Amino acid sequence: MSDHNRNPKKIKNLLSFFKKKNDGGSSSNTMPSTSLSTPLICDEQNLPESPIVEPQVERVESQRVNDDQDFNINYLERDPGLRRLICKYSVNEQDNVRRAYILLGPCQPELEDYPSHLEEKILRQFNKKWFGQFSWLEYSVAKNKAFCFPCFLFDRTQSFPAFTVDGFQSWKIIGGNHCAFQHHVGKLNSPHHLSMQKWISLKNPYVHIEEVVEKQSNQQVMDNQLRLTTTIEGIRYLANQALAFRGHDESIGSSNRGNFVEIIKCFAKMNMEVEKVVLDKAPQNAQYISNDIQKQILHIFATKVRKTICRELGMNKFCILVDESLDESSKEQMAIILRFVDGQGFIRERFFDIVSVADTNALTLKKEICKVLGNNDIIMENMRGQGYDGASNMRCSWNGLQALFLEDCPYAYYVHCFAHRLQLALNGAAKYVKVELLDSGELETGKGLNQARTLKRAGATRWGSHFASITSLMSLFKETKLLLLEISDHGPNQQFRGDAESNYITMMSFEFAFLLVLMEKIMGLTNFLCQAFQTKTQDIVSALNFVENTKMQLEDMRENGWDDFFMSVVSFCELHFVDVLDMGGRYIMGTRRSCQQKDFITIEHAYRIDVFNDVIDCMMRELNDRFPEQTVELLTLNSALDPRNSFMSFNIEHICKLAQKLYPTDFLPHELKALEVELKYFHNDIKRLPCFKKITTLPPLCQ
Repeated sequence: MSDHNRNPKKIKNLLSFFKKKNDGGSSSNTMPSTSLSTPLICDEQNLPESPIVEPQVERVESQRVNDDQDFNINYLERDPGLRRLICKYSVNEQDNVRRAYILLGPCQPELEDYPSHLEEKILRQFNKKWFGQFSWLEYSVAKNKAFCFPCFLFDRTQSFPAFTVDGFQSWKIIGGNHCAFQHHVGKLNSPHHLSMQKWISLKNPYVHIEEVVEKQSNQQVMDNQLRLTTTIEGIRYLANQALAFRGHDESIGSSNRGNFVEIIKCFAKMNMEVEKVVLDKAPQNAQYISNDIQKQILHIFATKVRKTICRELGMNKFCILVDESLDESSKEQMAIILRFVDGQGFIRERFFDIVSVADTNALTLKKEICKVLGNNDIIMENMRGQGYDGASNMRCSWNGLQALFLEDCPYAYYVHCFAHRLQLALNGAAKYVKVELLDSGELETGKGLNQARTLKRAGATRWGSHFASITSLMSLFKETKLLLLEISDHGPNQQFRGDAESNYITMMSFEFAFLLVLMEKIMGLTNFLCQAFQTKTQDIVSALNFVENTKMQLEDMRENGWDDFFMSVVSFCELHFVDVLDMGGRYIMGTRRSCQQKDFITIEHAYRIDVFNDVIDCMMRELNDRFPEQTVELLTLNSALDPRNSFMSFNIEHICKLAQKLYPTDFLPHELKALEVELKYFHNDIKRLPCFKKITTLPPLCQ
């Protein structure tokens, strides 16, 4: 749009705020106190035609105000040697102060005679011609020093304090190849140049963003909106489907430019209007497909999602679930999940944030979690539960993450996943006895399509895979022996043959057979417990009963199961031609005479007391340690609210104990007294109202 067709508009500025005002007919020079938060604008038509007269030093001093007084724009200091730095103003005032100074321009008083001072026995003084050479230059009458106007406005780092704070006065090094003013200007990317660009842009209203946008045609605006909308919808789709954005090769000639670019191309094929404005049809500086644009839009989505979660949560109580892991670049990442009951009674479990952490120290994790919750106005005192893995930095009772939160939130009880607890208990027992079983990978044992028996490789996180490894090795013991003998005789190299022979000797020892059968027996008892814990429909009471039942079976095996167990070991050895030791013989530690103990110990005593009993005792200790009394009590009392089987588990005494013992500050004394009466009414409603008969889970009961 040409200038002569432009609609007339009033150009706003700040100068009218520096004009003296009268209150009524008074001729007083007192200025009304006007906050900088007030829009500092007026019509240019009312501006005085004469230029602003530079104030004298005496007047400037009389008009200065203290830092602790309310700022009055009529007292803006013009002398660069006396004015306050912009950073000294409040954050809300700084932008308005900059605008005011920009409209006033640099302080460049042209005096008939500037003060002189000695520099290396020569009197030197400021030269007003320098104003014409350096438009940014300012002069302080009060201090006889030079300053830089744009750096004063925009250089927050104070890169050149001599030109912003202290002032410059070495007149002898002005001019020539080593001019101090030129050195201050620096190269194109210098802080001074950046400040100059900001100054020039802001003092020219025709390059302001609103003016630039206005110049664009309506069609350009519509094209930009359609292009941006297409980008947003593509990002929304990929984010909802948890798909990767970037491609291995996103160049124009690539046959597959990655999910994001390909979905934009798909949108273009389905809509001709989209095709006209995206990718190669878009301006090179406004395609909206860079990874920076993607991250910015994703950040906006994430912020909106977190705000929605916070609205759902409100002031309700909540639990946190936290886990940390390494990303592809080996940086520690911490995922934070909130679990709560919303205002409608629905149980919500929301992924809230993922944070990069410097380390996995408990104090570091707590600070980051508190920072995330605090930034979203989530009250820490409303935390009523913690769920982490069993790592020491998370579950430690003294300085673990759960202990640190309990100091601030004494009712944020820590509950560890039952299945993971069992995994850790079994792993701890296995490490204690140092069982080393054969790990030979996938070994097929027959011909034909129906042969499915193979040795199972143990997984890193699933204890059931260990049980499967042991049972498959026991069933394939004969085939495994033959394979090791074959490799030891005809292996591809000496190392293979040596390893195979060593493994064969180990397998054929009584100790290996004993430990193999022992671990198969113990894991047989715990495997059912492991599977039960991973069932989604498992209730807390049944799970705790399974734990107690497993402990009882282990205890019975320790006290009364030795004879039956030993007979199963003997049967296994006879089946696979493993020599059985004379259990009445003397047990010798090691292979050398010097390694044997002084006291006489039979082989039966060593295997029964030091191995069989120790393994079971270790398992019992691990189960007791992983399922502490407080957690068991908390979950048992909570199970009184279980609505299954027509509220068979409903127990008024347990519910009152739960409120009184574990959450005392959440209930006032009179509320605790009334709770028992209310629960009796509720129990009667459960029996007589048909709506309760269909309830089988907690969410409908909450609703």
